[in-house]
Amino acid sequence: MNNEGLLLVAEETQLLHQEHQAQHDDSTTFDEFSSIPVTNDQSWVRVALIFVTAALSLPSFVAGMDVFATQPSLVFSVAAIACGNGMLALVASATGMIGSKTRRNSYGLARIAFGDYGAALLNGTFCLALLGWFGVNLNIFSQCILTTFNENDMLLLSVELLGGLVMTLTTMYGIQALERVSLFLA
Repeated sequence: MNNEGLLLVAEETQLLHQEHQAQHDDSTTFDEFSSIPVTNDQSWVRVALIFVTAALSLPSFVAGMDVFATQPSLVFSVAAIACGNGMLALVASATGMIGSKTRRNSYGLARIAFGDYGAALLNGTFCLALLGWFGVNLNIFSQCILTTFNENDMLLLSVELLGGLVMTLTTMYGIQALERVSLFLA
C-alpha cells in the first residue's frame, strides 16, 4: 500500500473521530476511534519472538505433516503451503502497515472499513473460526502430549482442560504472559 492510501485511511479515521466526538461530548466515554498511545508500544523483537514461538509450535508441524501425507507429490505440498502462507503474509503485512501508520487496532480498522454492522459481522465470523481453530489445536496438542508420554486416552480430557486453561490465561493476561510462557518453553 502506498503512502497516499495510508494518508486517506488516516484522514478518514480523523473524520470519524471528529464525528464521534461531536456525538459524545462526555470525555469519559470509551473512544474506539482514538489512536493507541506511543507509550503502550512493544518492541518489535518482543512481538516477533512470540509469533515465531507460535509458528514453530507442535500443532504447526502436525498440520504440515498432514498436508505432506495427503498430497500426491512433494512439489505440490510445498507449493500449497507456500501459497497459503504467502497469502496470509501479504494480508497480515498490509493490515500491520495500516495499523502501524494510523495507530489503530484491528477492530478500529474494521469499523472504519465496514461500519458498525459490517465490523460486528466480521468479528463474529472471526470468533466462530477462532473457536474452531482453538479446538483443533487443543486436540492436536493433547494427542501429542499423550503420545509423547505413552498415556492412554483416558487422560485426554484432563490434558485438554489443562492445556486450554494455560492457553486461555496467557491470552487473557496479554503479551507479558505470552513472553513468560515462551521464555519458559525455550
